[in-house]
Formats: sequence, structure tokens, C-alpha cells
Amino acid sequence: GGQVDPNLNCALDRENEACLDPATWSWDYNKDNWDGKGMEIEIMVLPVAEHDPGDANYKGERKQEKRNLIAKVESEYNIDIVYKDYPAEAPWGPERVKWIANGVMAGNDVGDIFLIDSSWIPTLQRNSAIAELYDLKRENGIFTEYNYVQSENYNLMAKSQNKVYAYAAGDARPDHWLHYNQALIDQYNLPDPAKMWNNNEWTWSAFNDLLATAQAAFDQDADKGKKYAFGGDYFDAAKGFVAARGGQFVKNGIVLLENATVVQVYEDLQDIEDLYWEPNGSTVSTTNFRDGLVLFQTGSMWFYGAAERWPATLDFGISAVPYPRNDDDADFKKYQIPVGYESMFAIRNVVNGENGLNASILFNIMDDITNGLKPESASTRLEPREKYYAYLEARIDSKDSIEAIMNVVFDRTDLTYFEMINVISMSVGDGSHYSENGIYPKTSSIITKEDTSPAVILGQLQKVYQLKLDELLAG
Repeated sequence: GGQVDPNLNCALDRENEACLDPATWSWDYNKDNWDGKGMEIEIMVLPVAEHDPGDANYKGERKQEKRNLIAKVESEYNIDIVYKDYPAEAPWGPERVKWIANGVMAGNDVGDIFLIDSSWIPTLQRNSAIAELYDLKRENGIFTEYNYVQSENYNLMAKSQNKVYAYAAGDARPDHWLHYNQALIDQYNLPDPAKMWNNNEWTWSAFNDLLATAQAAFDQDADKGKKYAFGGDYFDAAKGFVAARGGQFVKNGIVLLENATVVQVYEDLQDIEDLYWEPNGSTVSTTNFRDGLVLFQTGSMWFYGAAERWPATLDFGISAVPYPRNDDDADFKKYQIPVGYESMFAIRNVVNGENGLNASILFNIMDDITNGLKPESASTRLEPREKYYAYLEARIDSKDSIEAIMNVVFDRTDLTYFEMINVISMSVGDGSHYSENGIYPKTSSIITKEDTSPAVILGQLQKVYQLKLDELLAG
């Protein structure tokens, strides 16, 4: 290893080449020399086992090193760091948003650092529950104080009125795939979607042909229980197909719900719903897929191995493939993959708390826990690809499937764009996607034909969403 430069401080000079090598790396903890006098700092998550390296069931990498790091940070600040599960009355979504907002406003002990869904940010910010971390217009704020630069995608996800309210290290990777039951593909001798992607044959027509072939085979074999070629959430499907055709729900401050591409996708999905979709797609979510009764399913990578989604004990392998491209888009000129919202950390909006605690100090603690970990090797820069491959390998058996996803995540990085529709929907519903005008129930009612034509409903929604977007972008 090299010589440690006594003047090098990676907390201040993060891009320095020497900061990528464990032999020359150094970090300055507790930059403000704040003394917590033994107080507790609570980090609210769910479940604790996924986030706290001190938990017996923690499955993340470098468990012992992370434990040591937390002990180091505790001693530097004279604090006790405690990871806590959100309570039963704050299970998810609107209830959790309300629990955080009301708790902070009432001055209750609801935690200091919150793991949240980034699409809740405008609602939490409107309630003054979470601290501003960075001003995108002025290019300054708490991030600047600690020389932290957040990826553009995360800043877009975490912003409200041109200010950033949440923190995540690294960068957002696209996570929006069609997942499929590999055993059904093999058992019924169907063409494999990932192989088709890798051979540049995975088009909208090929996808439709596969749905038709699969459904016919399933119906012929109905004595083994009714099976469906397609399932999952209506809006997730709409979002994936709209992007794959080059459409967006929101672009440059304009809501595009009436756009011809969006309307056409909704009409096409009505046809799929008629012919191939499991009944009540959005409400059964992943149950039928988990039971081996559905071929294709919308969803995210975190579903793999999650007890309430697709537990590791399933007796079939799950594969994944990007959404199919348009037939006339052979060179992927239009093709896109949305990133929209992520789990990120927000900081309680505290100005002069116990022992003079404030949001800036809380950020420094969070940043020290997250980024104050010595790099594993000098080749850190080469690692993201291999790390992501290993991440996929832990979830997906199919090499073709891994290759297809690696192809879009690493070889075609220009395909990813930030889709703001979830943030608007959540804000319209004041912290809930399932309000009267939420994009999830609206999409569901269009695709299952409870409502009149897609164009009419999307047109009505367009006006409501544009007003909300103007409000979110003001400031």
C-alpha cells in the first residue's frame, strides 16, 4: 500500500484518487466536534434486520466492518445509535407519512433519521417535518457543508420546489422489469423472453404472440388450475410500456397524460386485461404469481426473497426481462426505462434540539455511517458492474436474464430517465397513491373498463396533475 498522507481527509476530498485505496484512505468523523453527551440517535427503518449491521439477522455485506464503523461513530459523537422499526400504526404510505409529520410537529419522539419513499417528500416537506439538505438553484446547503455530492437522479427524486430533502449514496439503478416464471417457460416449451432480448427479437409483437401462445397452452391444460399469461399492477405495467415506446407521463414541467403514446398504451393494456390478465391485478398483487399461476408479473428487484412478495422458498426460478421495444424501433432510438422513486434517508427538521442537536449534525452522523467506511480495494472504480452482477446472481438463476438486465443497466445507460408521475400522484393524494385521483386507482379503473374511454379519464386527470406539478415546481 501507499503512504498515508497526514493532510488527506476523504470526508472533504472524496474524489481524490487516494481515497479509493484502503491503504491511503482517511476520514474525519464528527467534523463539527459536537458532543451528544450519551444521547440516543434513532434511525427509523423497516425491518431493522435489513439496515442495522448490529442485528443478528443482518444480511448485508461487510457486517463486522459496519458494526465497527457504527461503534467508531458512536464514540466520536458520544452518542448511542439505535435502529428502530416503524411502529404498527405507521405501516407504510399515508399512515407512515402522517405519523412522521404529526410526530415531528407535536415534538414527539418519532426518530431523528427516517428511511422514506422519496415520493412522500413533497407531503413531508409541506408539513415542515424534514430538513432541507441542498438548494439546487443556489447550489448550497448541508450537502455543501460536508462536501457531499449526490447523484443527479437522487436529487431529482428527493426534490420539492428546487430543494433536496433526502439522501442516498451511489446512484439509482433502473429497477423496472417484467418478471416471469422460468418453470412455466420451460414446461410449456415457450420462447424465452430474455434470450429474445439478447437476440434483439423482444418486440411488442413478439410479446403479444408469447402471451397468446402461453394462454392457449394454459387453457388447454386447465385441469391443473387456471393460469394467466399476465399479472401484477396495472399502473406499473402502464409505466413500463409507456417508457419502452418512448413516452413519458411528465416531461419538462408538462404533464403528458393525454399524449397519444400514453393513451395508446392504456388501450392496448385494456386488450391484454380482457384476454390474459389475472383477475383484480392490482389487488392480488403477487399472490397468483407466487403460487405459480401467472407467467409474467410486474414488480421490483426487492420482491425477490421478500417474505411478503416472492420468498426464497418458491419452487420455481424467477427471471426478468426489460419491457419489449416497439416493432419499428430496432435501434432503440425511442426506448426508455423509468426511474421514479427510491428508499432514501430524510433528516428530522430540528434546529436546536437536545444538546444543541440540529439537522446539519444529524446529516453528518448519517454521512459518517454511510460513507465513512474504508473502501474494500484500490479497484473500487471497477466494482459497480461486478457488484451489480453478483446482486442479480443472488436473485436470478437465468444467465440470459442477467445478461439482458446488465445490457440495459450498464451498456445502455442513456436509456434511463426520471419519471415524476408517482411524486405528483402522491402529492395530489396528500401522501397516498390511492386517493380519488391517485394514478393507481385511476389506471386500474381505465384498464378494467370501469370508466369510459382512456382519453377522457386521462384528460380529466391531466388538469388536476398539471396544477399540482406547477405547485411542486414553484419556488
